[in-house]
This record gives sequence, structure tokens and C-alpha cells, in this order.
Amino acid sequence: MKKQIYLLIKLLMLFYLVYSSSAYGGLFRWVDENGNVFYSDNIPPFAVKHGHVELNQSGLPRKKQLSLLQLRKIETTRQQRVKDYKVQQQRKREQKLKRMQDAQLLAIYSTRTELVAVFNSKIKMSKMTTKLLKERHQVLSNRFAKTEIKHEKMKNPAFKQTIATKIEDMLDGLKVYQQAITENRIELNKLQQRFETDLQRYDKLMAQKSG
Repeated sequence: MKKQIYLLIKLLMLFYLVYSSSAYGGLFRWVDENGNVFYSDNIPPFAVKHGHVELNQSGLPRKKQLSLLQLRKIETTRQQRVKDYKVQQQRKREQKLKRMQDAQLLAIYSTRTELVAVFNSKIKMSKMTTKLLKERHQVLSNRFAKTEIKHEKMKNPAFKQTIATKIEDMLDGLKVYQQAITENRIELNKLQQRFETDLQRYDKLMAQKSG
């Protein structure tokens, strides 16, 4: 009985608010943080974050304002969809690039023997370049050692300064050679890795082609 009276009072209040609010503005239905439902002609500041529904004169929903939590969920979902889309597009680009690389690999090398011969030639040339750089570095290093001894024995200040300048130039040259040797080793390592990768891929593509 009490529940029926409470429900009747609530309906009468809603009826009153609907028709009394028509002269002043809209009627709103909102829920507090405890889940209690309220009707009023304005939204309390503390209840804004929970969202609300604007009702028309018949008490039917006319406009809905989502809660902050709902808005955050929507934004999180949107961001995830954007992220998934970017990942999907990146995957498609990678697959396209892979197909282009495969086509290029088959176009460049008509046989496995040709591929091996080309890479072996490149690797051999790279090793020869490294060897040459090391030899020149060693020659300059020997000259540097002799020049340092000569500099220590030199008594004439003018000649001593001239030799000191040569020593500085030699140091710069040694650094250049060492840097070139290091870079060439890195490139050789990349070339060997590329050789292994391309050879494995070529064998797989040929197997698929023959199968």
C-alpha cells in the first residue's frame, strides 16, 4: 500500500512538473550517484556528470545528455577503433611492400645460382675494401709512431711545431680510416644478413611457384 501511495505521489509530482515547467522551460529527469531518479526543471551542478534526459510536455524523452562515464567510454571506443584502423592499414602496407619485394626478387634473379653469385661478389668486394682500409690505416699508424719519436727528439721549436702539425693531421687521418673501417663492417654485416634473407625467401617463392 505504501509503495502504491509513493508511486502515485511521484506520478502526480511528475504531472505537476511537466505542466508547470511548460511556462518556464523544459523538464529534466536525472539520477544521482546512488541511482535515485529525480524530476526537476533544472539540473543540479553535482548531477551533471551523471547525465540527464530532457522531457517534453507529455513527459516523453526529447533530448538525452550522456553521463561523463558514458562519454569517456564512447571516446575510448572511438580511440580504439582509430588505433585498430591504423594497425590494419599498416599491415596492408607491409603486405603490399612484401609482394613488391618478392616480385622484384624474382625479376632480378632468374636462378638461385645467379643470386648466390651476385651476393658472393658483393661480399667479396666489401671484404677487400675493409682489408685495403686496414692496410692504409696500418701504414699511417706506423708513420705516426715514427713521427712522434722524431717530434720528441727535435730541439728546434719551429721544426718541432711543424712536426706537431703533421701529427695532428695524421691523427685526423687515422680517425677517418677507423670510421670507414667500422662503417664498412656494419655494411658487410647487413649485406650478409640480406643475403641469407633473400636466399631463404627466393627458395620459398620458387617452391611455391613449382608447387
